[in-house]
Amino acid sequence: MLLMLNYCGEKTGIGDLQYHVSIISRLRSQLTSFIVDINRFMIHNERLNDLRDFMDIVPETEKGGTRIPSGNPEIQFDNVYFKYPNCDDYVLKGCSFTIKPYEKIGLIGHNGAGKSTVIKLLFRLYDPQSGVICIDGVDIKEYDICALRSIFGVMFQEIIPYSLPLREIIAMPRFEERFDEYKLKRACNTSGVSRIISDWSEGFDTVLGRRYVPDGKDLSGGQWQLINYARAWFDEREFMILDEPSAALDPITEDKMFQQLYRLSENRSLVTISHRLSNTTLSDKILVINDGQIIEQGTHSELLGQGGVYAHLFQLQAGRYE
Repeated sequence: MLLMLNYCGEKTGIGDLQYHVSIISRLRSQLTSFIVDINRFMIHNERLNDLRDFMDIVPETEKGGTRIPSGNPEIQFDNVYFKYPNCDDYVLKGCSFTIKPYEKIGLIGHNGAGKSTVIKLLFRLYDPQSGVICIDGVDIKEYDICALRSIFGVMFQEIIPYSLPLREIIAMPRFEERFDEYKLKRACNTSGVSRIISDWSEGFDTVLGRRYVPDGKDLSGGQWQLINYARAWFDEREFMILDEPSAALDPITEDKMFQQLYRLSENRSLVTISHRLSNTTLSDKILVINDGQIIEQGTHSELLGQGGVYAHLFQLQAGRYE
């Protein structure tokens, strides 16, 4: 028997009702798909806008000299004053110190004291307002900028999670060598990255991050820091600069890193910036920066004997473990 519904004085069959329900269901499904497509379009459009903004940047030619620096130079900051553009306060105020070739330097100080600024000036990302920075006794401005930067192997404290294959991330400083399996394995063994990737089926070709590929590897902050550390070792420079290299690491991994770091840096110059003073005790010289100036310098034992700022900070940190 054909079932009929009386709707507004008209009889409607159950078949007609099912047809209209299916139409509404299909419309809802298509509407949901349309909203998802709009959302994807907005996400991709935002990425395209970032790309357009990047491509619209007007290239700036950095001014430098023609000198080529040695691989392991002496560095001198002489009465350097510096403030960032559009800022009134100076970050460095008469900052002076010397780093001898092959010295292991620990640079410590409170947040905002000027530690990272010293590195940025050394790379000529900025120039000081007054004072002079010398490389082997010659004003840093007389050196070719690219050649100057190329003498340093550097690890900055900012973690940038690139969405690229692992080999390209590690080999970024020497991109033409990204297929050098021996160098990649050595950098990973030195940094501890080998333990992270030991069971990755794609090995060095594994893509990190899921921004562009759904099956990319997501890493923790500490794992990204070890990969940054591997990139610094892959570069194989004679002058290593590590800015807070262990901030996201657990104590055991951190201790292994610094023990190995000083052992492998025997024939290198090394500058480490760290808030954990236990990491600087093996340094040849410790520079204590405060309010834009070097206020103390010496070995760990010498600074403890002086009973100054370094001794106070070290005892404060050591007291937490007593």
